[in-house]
Amino acid sequence: MELAEAKLHGEPVPLEELRRILRPWLRMQEPPDTVVLGCTHFPLLQEELQRVLPEGTRLIDSGAAIARRTAWLLEHEAPDAKSSDENKAFCMALTAETEQLLPVLRRYGFSTLEKLPL
Repeated sequence: MELAEAKLHGEPVPLEELRRILRPWLRMQEPPDTVVLGCTHFPLLQEELQRVLPEGTRLIDSGAAIARRTAWLLEHEAPDAKSSDENKAFCMALTAETEQLLPVLRRYGFSTLEKLPL
């Protein structure tokens, strides 16, 4: 996750570090032929993963399927609560570190970052 977040901030992904993390898979006699990118951060590293994993390894990004399901749920099951409000991102704690994400979030269409009222 740290490597993906660093990439979001424009830092290069150290392939040797990624190889170290994936070493147990890379050392297998028959490494996985398919890897599901189930975490929201992993698709950010898709290019680097392809470079480190054995040639021919399929990477499946679950994000598109989740987005389609979310859109369906919003259309068919959510109350009609469309808003003209700006797009906001929410976090559990608003810190200097989380506030550093705002420029990245703006690239994805979010205008503000707010703490969830707990």
